[in-house]
Amino acid sequence: MPFSPLTRPGNGSHLSPHLPYAYNSADRNQVSDPMNQSNGHNQFLDAADAKQNPAFRVGANPHRHVLHAGSRSTGSGALIHRALGAGFILVMVTLATGLWADSPIEPLAGTNLLLGKRAAYSLEPNYSLSAGGDETDLSDGRFWQPGESGFWTDRGTVGWLFGVKPGVLISFDLGEVRSIDAIGFDTAAGASQVTFPAALLAYVSDDGDSWHYVGDLIDAAVPQDRYTRHRFVARDLSTRGRHLAVFVAKGGFYAFVDEIEVIAGAGDPAAVSFTGAGIARAQLEEDAGRRAADAASRNIGRYFVQAARDRVL
Repeated sequence: MPFSPLTRPGNGSHLSPHLPYAYNSADRNQVSDPMNQSNGHNQFLDAADAKQNPAFRVGANPHRHVLHAGSRSTGSGALIHRALGAGFILVMVTLATGLWADSPIEPLAGTNLLLGKRAAYSLEPNYSLSAGGDETDLSDGRFWQPGESGFWTDRGTVGWLFGVKPGVLISFDLGEVRSIDAIGFDTAAGASQVTFPAALLAYVSDDGDSWHYVGDLIDAAVPQDRYTRHRFVARDLSTRGRHLAVFVAKGGFYAFVDEIEVIAGAGDPAAVSFTGAGIARAQLEEDAGRRAADAASRNIGRYFVQAARDRVL
């Protein structure tokens, strides 16, 4: 089935989505690799783009994709495109934003309990250009910094092309039950068909068998109308666990993450109490799928609220 010209891989992605979007399973075979040299993703719009955004210079960001001139407008607006024949609805908001975001990032303050811990994935990372060392890439403490490699082709980044999958569950064993104060998730979006996840749902467990939902790490509307690197952080969690899992809910074709941090809390883990029955390990992804739908709607609402504020202001 045909793609909308706004989202079709291979047409230069004239506008990058500000909101997460979904596509029908029938479209899965038409999704192309954003590094395909014939799809226009290695072209600058003009020389001024290279000066404005060093991250998109050849050798800096291997996607080397910039937005259509219309997406760089200083005005704001909303577009809802319904492509019934393709079986998907694309919701997009284009906002006025600041400079291209590709700034250096430092570790969160505090003790990172995840350092050196191995990740397990319900869907193995399948973006070949960032493949290699994926078991420890998210917990090595080395953040991708702007330079010669691009965020989603750096070997220290982990990436997925989801296809029909609803997302991926990433889990870690901390070795012992610890008090947890914050969780960070470093990612990027806004170009080459890459969007932020629709939701980032965190779970904890003492024994790996019975799990408890902590919350969604996404708590703000971050513009995606241009390339943006952002670390989502949930703070003041006052929870505990030996095992941690984050469900990355599909927000578009791709998802990428450079580093996940779990910051130790100061309290006694035994003082933490959970409400409600635990979730069995076998039911964890099913539970995350149900929560993801509500979380995605809530996060989309945040985007619309922010869009309205920006329009007024």
